[in-house]
Amino acid sequence: MTAEKIDYEQIEEWISAYSVCTDEKRKQQILTLIFIACKRLVRKLAYGLARRSSDPIDDIIQVGNIGLLKAIQRYKPEYQNIKSYIRYSIIREIKHYLRDKTDSVRTPRVILELTYRINKLSIEKLEKEGVKYSKEMIAKDLNISDEQLREIYENDRQHPVSFDQIQFQNDDITKKYEDSISDKSAYIEINKIALKEALDKLPEKLQFVIKSLYFDFVYQADLAKKMKTSQSHISRMQKRALQMLFDIITKDKDEVKD
Repeated sequence: MTAEKIDYEQIEEWISAYSVCTDEKRKQQILTLIFIACKRLVRKLAYGLARRSSDPIDDIIQVGNIGLLKAIQRYKPEYQNIKSYIRYSIIREIKHYLRDKTDSVRTPRVILELTYRINKLSIEKLEKEGVKYSKEMIAKDLNISDEQLREIYENDRQHPVSFDQIQFQNDDITKKYEDSISDKSAYIEINKIALKEALDKLPEKLQFVIKSLYFDFVYQADLAKKMKTSQSHISRMQKRALQMLFDIITKDKDEVKD
């Protein structure tokens, strides 16, 4: 089964509220709500990027959470394509981490430098214009051949590198991903504690939906069977419950009626 779709318009609303919020408790609650709503996405991307069954998936998920946090903190409305921005930030952060877990492989300096330039231009394109930097645009802007481009992408798939943190010394990458995280508390642990007050104010059925989908990782279709309803109804309940949580957090609603 695939993960359920994320309402990115809803996420964008929450990120905007987070960016202007001055109350630290409320700010943390909004942040936790965003993380909960994006929880399945982070897990999906983490599992998709894990190269071997032995890769520490829990660590990869935590690193993905760091990428999500960076996206939340750096996002601006003029970036336009919030879906691409969030996904790209998570994927990039996981690739940084996997780079350091990969066996040392000597990559030609020219490939490393081109990889860095491609990544830098891709980020600028996404942030300024809200569009993905296509392979055709890359080849034209950097004046490189299709063969070189294939080599760059193949190298990245096999040996992910930390593009925006690359430093060169004797053709080797010297800056480690984990070295950039001095405080281990940067690893986000997502749980329902920060949202307990708001969750307790939801109607019982909506509490059950949120806890099932986001903390027990039950899929919508399975939950629909359990609750003897349709998946589309579960999807509507999910969206409504998330929006109610946001309203409770930001508007001080003491009671929410089903």
